[in-house]
Parts: sequence; structure tokens; C-alpha cells
Amino acid sequence: MFSIVTPTFNRKNRISNSIDSSLSFINKDDNVIIVDDASNDGTENFIKNRYGNFIDNNSIQYYLLQENNGVTYAKNFGTSKSEKEWVIFLDSDDCLVEGAYQHISNAIETFQDVDIFFFRCENHQGEVIGPILKESYLLNLNEYVNNGTPGECIPVIKKKTLSKYPYTANLRGFESLAYLKMIRDGVKAMVINEIVREYSDFGEDRLSTKFNLFLRSDKLLQGRICFYNILKEHVTLDIKIKLIFKIVKLKVISLILSVYLLFKGNFKYK
Repeated sequence: MFSIVTPTFNRKNRISNSIDSSLSFINKDDNVIIVDDASNDGTENFIKNRYGNFIDNNSIQYYLLQENNGVTYAKNFGTSKSEKEWVIFLDSDDCLVEGAYQHISNAIETFQDVDIFFFRCENHQGEVIGPILKESYLLNLNEYVNNGTPGECIPVIKKKTLSKYPYTANLRGFESLAYLKMIRDGVKAMVINEIVREYSDFGEDRLSTKFNLFLRSDKLLQGRICFYNILKEHVTLDIKIKLIFKIVKLKVISLILSVYLLFKGNFKYK
């Protein structure tokens, strides 16, 4: 029923908790798909040595990519290898919490016309990430454009839907473009007010750190332009203006980044 797709890059020392939680989650009808995005820290040997029995019985499928293509490419690759009805994306330093299987299964059984579920996450202290909600709710286009999903959420998506709307492989961190297209085209999406993942915000390699966001401002600009092009025929004028304002803001930040990199390069080679 489920494939848990976990992309990873150079996280040999942190990935075991994620894999162990996935193995505790799955049953005989599920599997774990690990997509190693060309790690060079010994991840391959670590996984094959520690989880060889699970690879042998197909509970774990391990794929080592020859080139580093980024997390969204790795997610698409993992999805293509899944033969299950549902795909769950779990980062290589995050964990599924106790009771996650029941929460996810209950939602799928209760809301049978929904193809995309976003479940809530908690931090290491057990605190919900994002606003406190009273109940689960359907995501319409305006709600998603204006507010996105609450805090950090873990997506659980039908394989056939995700295959139709793959992630934009060259834009890391812009999985939202695929979700936007789905919701725009009438695919039902829902936020479920149940916690199923412990989210890690440790490490300077995370895309969401402030400095990494600054360094990625050119990619964020590309993503926002794509965001606008997907929506421009489907939203009101006030939303269009908000999107254009964000694009202009990112253009300014991207220009500042160019100047920063220029001065950094000049300083380095003097």
C-alpha cells in the first residue's frame, strides 16, 4: 500500500533513525525506497552493511545515483520505482512517530476521494510545528496560494497522481509547484490535523536556513515566476499583485547575491 521514499545526500551519520522509523512503520504490503543522491561519505556501505537483510527481502530498495541531481529529482526517481498505491516522502534526518500508520490509514479510509494528504509534524520537544488547528480541512486554490500548508507538513500522495504531476527537478525546495498544479486542476488535497512526523531542523545543510535561502535567491526567483505562470489565469487581481511583489522582492535579493558573490570572489583571489 505504501512506499516511503527517502532521498539522502551525505547523511550517513544521521539517516539510521529515519530508516529505523520507516521499518517500524511498514508491513508486508509496504516498502522503503532510499535514493542516495551520489553521496561520497560512505552512505552506501553503511546502509548495505546495516540493512542488508532488509534489502535482500525487498523491504528496502536502495538506489545510488551516479550524479548529484538534487532532492526533487531524487523524489521523482524514487516515485518512479514505487509499485505501491501511496507514496510518503520522509527526509533522511526525520522520523515517523508512533501511531503514524494508523493516522495515515484512517485518513485514506475516511476521505476516499482525496489524492493528497498533508499531515502535521512536531519538533524534538514534541511541539507541533506551525499554528494550532481545531480540525482537518480541504485545501482549495485560494487557501493554498495565500497560506500554503500549516508549518511543516509531510505529504502522502497517490502514486498515479504524483506520476502525472512530477516535481520540477531543477528547482530544489519547490515541491509546491506540483501541488499547485494538482489543486488548480481539481485534485483534492487535505490537511490532516494529526502528527505523524518528527521534523529535524538541525544542520546547516538544510535548504530552509536563512543563509541558504539567501544563497538560493536566484532559484527562489525562478520558482516564484513558475508559481505566477501556473496561477495567472486562475486567481484574482489582488493575488496577482501579491505574487508580482514577491517576484520583484526576489529580483532585488538575487541582485544583492550577485554583488555578494562578486566581492567574495575578488577578495578570495587577491
